[in-house]
Amino acid sequence: MSELGGPSVAGVPPPRLALSHITKSFGGIRALRDVSFDIKAGEIHALLGENGAGKSTLVKIVSGLYTPDAGEMRLDGEPCRFLSPMEARRAGVIAVYQDPKLFPHLDVAENIFMGVHPLTGLGTIDRRRMYETARALLADLDAQLEPTMLVAGLSIGEIQFVEFARAMAEGNARLIFLDEPTAALTPAETARLFRIVRRLRERGTAIVFISHRLEELEGLVDTVTVLRDGEHVASRPAAELDEAAVMRLMVGRSVEQLYPRDGRPVPAAPGRERLRVDNLGQRGVFEGISFSLHAGEIVAMAGLVGAGRSEIAHTLFGVTPPTAGRVFLDAAEVRVSNPRQMLELGLAYLPEDRDGEGLIPALSIVRNLVLPIMGRLSRLGLVRPAREWEIGAKFASDLQIKAASLEQAVATFRAATVRRSSSASGSP
Repeated sequence: MSELGGPSVAGVPPPRLALSHITKSFGGIRALRDVSFDIKAGEIHALLGENGAGKSTLVKIVSGLYTPDAGEMRLDGEPCRFLSPMEARRAGVIAVYQDPKLFPHLDVAENIFMGVHPLTGLGTIDRRRMYETARALLADLDAQLEPTMLVAGLSIGEIQFVEFARAMAEGNARLIFLDEPTAALTPAETARLFRIVRRLRERGTAIVFISHRLEELEGLVDTVTVLRDGEHVASRPAAELDEAAVMRLMVGRSVEQLYPRDGRPVPAAPGRERLRVDNLGQRGVFEGISFSLHAGEIVAMAGLVGAGRSEIAHTLFGVTPPTAGRVFLDAAEVRVSNPRQMLELGLAYLPEDRDGEGLIPALSIVRNLVLPIMGRLSRLGLVRPAREWEIGAKFASDLQIKAASLEQAVATFRAATVRRSSSASGSP
């Protein structure tokens, strides 16, 4: 790694971003420990690691959402520490997250320029220039969107491109973090995104690409950095690593060692039927859905963005009761009416939108864990705190939730803890 803070050697420019001994804790839990590595200008840099490795925490530190407890950052050789995302954005450091937070009732152009509106000589918003510039940005991104479209009517993939245009609005992007950017994209949108990323690399922008889809990184990224348990494990040229080597770096041992075959025979057939769906329909959304699920069986429901996967889950859990079809649980027909009913029948649902549907971020971890079964923990309408704590602590232990206190608000924790809390809160 380069000598952080020193002048460029023999005419070699300093790294676009140099991280030195970055450390961060939350409530006694160490999220990052002594992390040091460089990101070069004009490279696509993959930041990899399991859930809870510290990737999101690191991105939030660099982009101004969090302040590190220790360590130093240098941007193009100059010391930097951003106190807000807006301050980082002005310096050309931009983060595009997996779940963009846009204003649904404003149009595309208004969202792109939120906080950085072009102004007239009188200090008012120059709307003509705003829409012209937004149209040019969208064209440069090959996004099939009009600046006047309301964000509320866009698909998740289209919203991702609006967020990307927003990242480019100030025109000085030096470092862009892409957090799971392809998670909600169709194959065509993913291919378009990769073309954009390569074009930005040619312009000298550094791109940090965070993904769990290792297969899509081949041929795209130049350098791979791996974090594990909040520590820097390795930074290597992508050409030196295959998928198996990356997995070993991420988990600390081979996948065969992580999931050894124990010699038990694979069941010849699944167990009894637990769930059967016949011609399930939701008016105007999907129709004619039929499948069954047996004890000990895992069924994958696949499809492109907008195909109706999430809507089917919503319907089966009673969020939006079906308008057609029949549902059977353990051979008994069930009239799906609401989530409470389905929870009592033994169904659990882990939503895609954890913050909006799965958790209440302002409440404590323990309260989120037991919310679905709160009725069982109360007497005459009053919650029994000891019982709540007992059950919540068991869920936390089973899911290996690491926290200094289960009384801390979910909003203060990193993504891995939130995911585990959501998993437990979906358990009936």
